[in-house]
Amino acid sequence: MGGGLSDDGDYTAMWVGLAEMGCNPEKIIESLERCTDAFYEQGMFTNGLPSIQTDELHTAEEGLISLGQCLTADFANPKYLEHAMETARSLWWLTGINSAGHRHVQSTYYNGSKMATERPWRMQQSLSMLALSPAWRVIRHNGNPKLRQLLIELADGLAAHYHDGELHSYIFYDTDEELSFWKVDESGNRVRTLPAYKFVGDIHLLYPAYKLTGNRKYFDIIPKVQLKNMPENVPNVNKDEIVKKYDALNFVAGVREYYNTHGHPWIDRVYFEPGPVQRDRIAGVAHVRGDCVYPRNCIRWRFANLGDDEKLGILSPIAMENHVKLIVYNMDSEPVTAKIIGSEVLPGQWKITHGVDTTGDDTADTGIASFETAFERSTGFEITFAPGAATIVEMELVQQGRSYWDRCDLGVGKEDLHYYAHGLNVTIHSLGAVDSPEVTVALKDKDGRVLKTALLPPLPAPADLWPRYRDVSFNLHGISTLEGCYVEIDPENKLCEITRANNIVKL
Repeated sequence: MGGGLSDDGDYTAMWVGLAEMGCNPEKIIESLERCTDAFYEQGMFTNGLPSIQTDELHTAEEGLISLGQCLTADFANPKYLEHAMETARSLWWLTGINSAGHRHVQSTYYNGSKMATERPWRMQQSLSMLALSPAWRVIRHNGNPKLRQLLIELADGLAAHYHDGELHSYIFYDTDEELSFWKVDESGNRVRTLPAYKFVGDIHLLYPAYKLTGNRKYFDIIPKVQLKNMPENVPNVNKDEIVKKYDALNFVAGVREYYNTHGHPWIDRVYFEPGPVQRDRIAGVAHVRGDCVYPRNCIRWRFANLGDDEKLGILSPIAMENHVKLIVYNMDSEPVTAKIIGSEVLPGQWKITHGVDTTGDDTADTGIASFETAFERSTGFEITFAPGAATIVEMELVQQGRSYWDRCDLGVGKEDLHYYAHGLNVTIHSLGAVDSPEVTVALKDKDGRVLKTALLPPLPAPADLWPRYRDVSFNLHGISTLEGCYVEIDPENKLCEITRANNIVKL
């Protein structure tokens, strides 16, 4: 789109939050995946890392951040999870235990087959962490113990360089020596001698380490400058401050409009500030280039009609993994139906309460309804928002369910359909934390009637980070048309899987 695929991947970071917010998500996700597929089709990956040897920032930009974008917007897709596993397998080569007993990245100038091991490149930098982010999506999905241990060792290695109230993230690998980039200016102020963007990458290791272990020691040492747009809970919303914030965001977007459209000199410079919008609409930031590449949003939206997302004003004053509150104002003259789907929330039984606020105190006082439902990553519930009214939605965890990391997961994608003269072969992938038992796979027509079934034998979990899959076959004799047909794994819903979002593929 202007600057090569690597800069396209910077630009498409703007799209991920839009998909999570329910803005034409199917089209956006397909576009994200076509962009990422191009990196692989053009031979830009070797051993899960870029084919060109380059610096720590551009290593991330040669397809790895695009892979991470797909694994935010389409987190359970077998193809991209297995791509991320390939990246993860390379981390034992890219990182190592040094003479101080710390695990660090070994080079700032590498590709998928070689690395520079002499100075000044024999070191780890703040931005080194950006390239590793797709691997953390694998742990997020199934908690892989082997990869999780590497993450902890890497985070502990960085944490060992926190002292005097500061994180020192420029570290020579061989000696564990820290490199300082401070000087004292004419006014006596201590200032950095490198651009600010060179010091924004530690969060891409420390925040996942915190989320995936629950240990606050990793979160507490993240430099404050890197904590932009972090979740915060403000039950009593100051509406005047919200108005000022959006006035300022709109002003800056207006100033940059020509630069962001006809006047842009390079595609990766097309930018507005998407973080606050995501924070308000999806209870946390899903993805912002260089700021947030590990999902923090509690929910995502899906709308019954294209364009309905623009009819709702949404705030999320409470955004926690066990409690979410939404204030939703329908600006339209007609009701709007939407589905609220879980993202970074604890799985289990949730109590949902919603009703209209007629007094402006952010509390439901009319038409209050309450119900309990299973709510977790990829499952949700529908609510219809009355026109010209503010609806308050409260979601609270009642009973925590089975951990994602204690479940199997079977998945199928559109690339897994293989047509032959005799019928159809379908490749089924094991993506979960534990082995899957024998299960039925069904071929159904457009009305959901079962046309054919096949048995999938037990499949082991990908504990060693190598793909596990098996084909099932359907003889298509006697089927007059495949129009509208689809394949479904476990049609009787017998398995407790990490998600069922990857169980169906349309023919």
